[in-house]
Amino acid sequence: MHGKLPVSITRITSRVQNCGCPDAMKCELRSAAFLLSSPRGESSADRTRRVCLVGCGRNPVANACFRSYCPQALKPARSSIRIRHEAGNETAMPNSTDWLHSGPGLAPRVAWAFNTDAELSSLCQARESGDLFAVDSSGGMYRLNQQGRIQTLSRGLKNARLLRWSDTGDVGIAVCGTHEFCALDERMKVAWSSESPTEVLTAAIDPYGHNIVLGLDNSDNVLLSIDRKKLGQFPSAKPLKFIEFCVDKKRLCGAAEYGHLCVHRFDGSEVWSEKILSTVGDLSITEGVRSIYMAGFAHGVQCFDHRGQTRTSFVVEGTPSKVSASYFGERLVVSTVERHLYWLDADGALLWAAETPDDVASLVCDPLGEWLVIGFASGRIVRLDWESDGAK
Repeated sequence: MHGKLPVSITRITSRVQNCGCPDAMKCELRSAAFLLSSPRGESSADRTRRVCLVGCGRNPVANACFRSYCPQALKPARSSIRIRHEAGNETAMPNSTDWLHSGPGLAPRVAWAFNTDAELSSLCQARESGDLFAVDSSGGMYRLNQQGRIQTLSRGLKNARLLRWSDTGDVGIAVCGTHEFCALDERMKVAWSSESPTEVLTAAIDPYGHNIVLGLDNSDNVLLSIDRKKLGQFPSAKPLKFIEFCVDKKRLCGAAEYGHLCVHRFDGSEVWSEKILSTVGDLSITEGVRSIYMAGFAHGVQCFDHRGQTRTSFVVEGTPSKVSASYFGERLVVSTVERHLYWLDADGALLWAAETPDDVASLVCDPLGEWLVIGFASGRIVRLDWESDGAK
């Protein structure tokens, strides 16, 4: 049907036969077709890496087979979106804004930029107050107002790897190391701390700052009040690595790292759950869980409705790893492993794209979709504004 495959394709796809995937032949043919459809001028390294990233789409072991064959799969791919450098300058300066004009669309302006003292660990926003909260690897915590100025600075929160804040800006929660978590007041001081006997994978706080939920490594999820009272506990089919409170309903939306998406009520009862055939890099929900956006790595950006049914998917160049949506889903920002950044509308139409000068650690989309904040792994935080956006 497909004729004889080129030797280079046969060598790669034959590795899938030993991965234990029931759809090995389908994987083989799909990968072969992917190679044969390569654009002109693409290097062999880029072409092979694309095959490695696709894998079989059903079995993580098959993906590993591809990667073990191709060392280039672990290296950043060269992009078709290029940063324009000045003559003789091989690398972009950290403070340069040239990268904003490296791709198509209406480029934003830099409203402000801020540097943390060390590498960025986590970044979040209080949507009602507009303040941003960041924590770095040295334990420094920063509260920035909408102009990027420091409102509060706190130090000493060692090993903090996750920071979440209520939309009111009154209270937050931090996860430190693998088992410790603590509640923070509006001055970013520790109100109380506790230690879980099981590893804490993720945490969230409700928009009003009344409740906290912890996703544990043993698939249990614990609901606490902000004053430390245990309100309930419920299991999920798989350990939840991502979890969010719904704004206008007493519900929680969560996703495992692979294969599970669900919504639960506060009493732990399950509203719905769905099996998903992709690894999750990030999760973002809109008002009333009307849309659930998921960065699915090799499977692109996937969008589910309030019943967990696939609504659509957006295919972008690269491997989506971070995603953030506006409150009503009018705007969507996506970053990839290969340092691509995309600004999309509700239909997935491209409004702007660029290649970033550093790895993206976190994205924050303005609730109204007028601006975005990028938290780079190096510790640089940048707010990008569109002065005129008639297509809003």
